[in-house]
Amino acid sequence: STSKVLKVTDDLDEVFVGGYTSGSGMYAIKDEPYPVLKVKDFKRDPQDRIIIDEATGYPNVATSLRVAGGTNPTDVLGFVSNIRFKGLSLGTTIEYRHGAYIWNDLGDDLTFTGIGWLSATNGRQRFVIPNSVTEKTVAGQTVYEPNTDIVTSKGGVEFWTNIYRQAEYPFVTSADFWKLRELSLTYDVPNSVLPKAIQGISVGIVGRNLITLLPKSNYYTDPEFNYTTGNAVGLTTNAQTPPTRSFGFTASVKF
Repeated sequence: STSKVLKVTDDLDEVFVGGYTSGSGMYAIKDEPYPVLKVKDFKRDPQDRIIIDEATGYPNVATSLRVAGGTNPTDVLGFVSNIRFKGLSLGTTIEYRHGAYIWNDLGDDLTFTGIGWLSATNGRQRFVIPNSVTEKTVAGQTVYEPNTDIVTSKGGVEFWTNIYRQAEYPFVTSADFWKLRELSLTYDVPNSVLPKAIQGISVGIVGRNLITLLPKSNYYTDPEFNYTTGNAVGLTTNAQTPPTRSFGFTASVKF
């Protein structure tokens, strides 16, 4: 399902819902789904290629925020089953969510400290920024030319900590997932082997959050984790605890 903001106010077409004081975060925007994520991004050409400075090979941050997408899923699929065979009962709960985006601010912290894999992709050496272009004016027209040989002035901490982290869009990923939310196995002891004083015995094991499948782009964390319980859904930070997997055992006796 999808939502659509019909009206904000008589004077405004959008309003900030939650996020950071810099302005990046979730918005309610007229004629857009609710809520929508807006973040800082590098300057790009009409083909969405990063525009670099020819002198440094570095990108520059755009003056306006970029709409990165809605943060609520458009499609939700659930599957619940309970299969019984003689005294055994196998229960499963599976869920799929699709169509949302999430801003993983944890990526900023990983890049800042140099422990994220991104900062090591080029051996921390100077490199040509993929899918980048140079911007020129020719005969009064703006021309974008693919960059094939202009490398960044630095490839280590100077670039990843001081330049790359200025933008937030590179840390926005799909929030899609498949989850095996619960798997349980229960066994009912046959009444024929029970003493007369006991009407039934049941034992079982249960596991929760056993498997989570994420898109390749999201190597950060569980997209269901959020930095707030309010309306600003779609942002995770290093303040959230990692997702957990739990196991339990049950036993019941009926007299």
